Amino acid sequence: MRQRSFLFLLFLSLINGVFAQSNTFKISGKVVDEDNIPLEFVTVYINSSSIFTQTDSLGSFTLNIPSNKIDFELVVSMVGFSIQKQKFTRYTVPKFLIVKLANNSLNEVVIKAKQDRYWSRKWQVFRNGLLGENQFARQCSFENKENIHLGLDYRKKTVFANSSKTFVVINKALGYKIHIDLHSFSSDGVKTNYAASKFYEDNLATEENKRNAQLNNRKKAFEATPNLFLHSLAKRNLVDAKLEVFKIISMVDVFLGRTTVKQQVEEGKLVKVADSTIYRFDSLSKRHILYSELPLLVFNKNVLNYFRNPFIDYNYMFSKIDLPNQFAVFTDNGFISGPNGITFYYQWGNEGLASALPENYIVPSESPNDTVEPLIQLVFETNHTNDTLNFNSSVINSNQTIAYEKSVIETKESDKNDFVKPDFAFKPSELEKGMDIFTLLKRIPGLRVTQNMETGDYSISLTGSNTNLGQNANQDNTPALLFNNRIFSGRREVMSVLEFIETNRITEIGLVKYGNGAMMGARGGAGTIIIKTE
Repeated sequence: MRQRSFLFLLFLSLINGVFAQSNTFKISGKVVDEDNIPLEFVTVYINSSSIFTQTDSLGSFTLNIPSNKIDFELVVSMVGFSIQKQKFTRYTVPKFLIVKLANNSLNEVVIKAKQDRYWSRKWQVFRNGLLGENQFARQCSFENKENIHLGLDYRKKTVFANSSKTFVVINKALGYKIHIDLHSFSSDGVKTNYAASKFYEDNLATEENKRNAQLNNRKKAFEATPNLFLHSLAKRNLVDAKLEVFKIISMVDVFLGRTTVKQQVEEGKLVKVADSTIYRFDSLSKRHILYSELPLLVFNKNVLNYFRNPFIDYNYMFSKIDLPNQFAVFTDNGFISGPNGITFYYQWGNEGLASALPENYIVPSESPNDTVEPLIQLVFETNHTNDTLNFNSSVINSNQTIAYEKSVIETKESDKNDFVKPDFAFKPSELEKGMDIFTLLKRIPGLRVTQNMETGDYSISLTGSNTNLGQNANQDNTPALLFNNRIFSGRREVMSVLEFIETNRITEIGLVKYGNGAMMGARGGAGTIIIKTE
């Protein structure tokens, strides 16, 4: 088989001094087939960015690349031809290049995919592994799903996948269409590895309010991923970004019991570090470098974490970074340009394509949202309307809600104008108002919130037994919704209303359990969620 390669026409001088006077530099070229015939409508892009174009009738293309982009990979893709990829640096890119594509249509075999009895499970593992476990995943959908081929290793219980042609993930939350050529994928439902070439196409909504929401979601995604940490390192402002970093001397990944950061530090298992001890800037190559001989534990104080957090004294999202080769190269806006085996665990390990941004994303000038004291205020209705109790237990209910030493349980006399009294209610903090509605609902004890990883749809029900519900598995057990004193019932209606609630306007969320709200009648038989907004 003929070797495929990039052919460079070096009637050029390498670009060195061009960048000083411009914020961008150009890479131009021509795409031809094996007979040197120009190819039109070939997609040419910078991998993992929103920089892309298509060739004209002469096979020509030009890309404008930000001058701060030191390392990048050029990808050339067209149906019926083998995809071509070539890595460059800003200092070695030629002024003009010719790319020759090899025809692979003769080697293609069209197979009509069959959805065997395991297909649904395979798709669920694939979708969850590719998109990640975050609030934006449920707003993602797939185009050209038929181009994705799924396999299953029964012995290893691992799902494998690749794509014969480009498929598209439409991320409505962030306003992107992500065009993907998937080279390899494997996931056992816990650990996922994949290799892909992709580019981002802006797909922002035309309505101003929806467009602003998508732009705000992009900022949230940036602050919830490693990008904020790496960008803050480059700016030498970890403290201002509300990030704390520790080197892990000796600490197991899975905690059998609850602990504290203070205890880990006192025992010498964690050592707090400053940015100067894990970061350096190579002035010669203009590259940012993260380095550490030990794994790192990073706390993001911009994001509260009440679930699966072993640290009683740090109620924040945390992530672990492994650097097997002791360093990784990244850009000034916080994107890894030389992965070098870097691996993320916990929060950042759960992020996937649903929260991923293009590598040329422009960091907003605003600093991350100010956090608040991690105080959980839980409100219960009792007969003792004037009692306020301080509570120091580490766990105050079942699996979903954890209160720490600063937590407060207090009683409150319900407003006489309230439509119905809740059995449980809480007022979201300013930071929590940035969460999605389903994450907030998980704060309610006894309320089960689950997501179908295949469709992205959520379902809500009360835990435990309920004589009002019976044993019919097909029965709709979705609680009713009392939204600003207006009743909604039935899964379709309730979920539709929840999707459009602006969490930053919520003043209180509560729950009425089975039959406790007499005014709800039969519609409250599965319980009632109460949400008030300003």
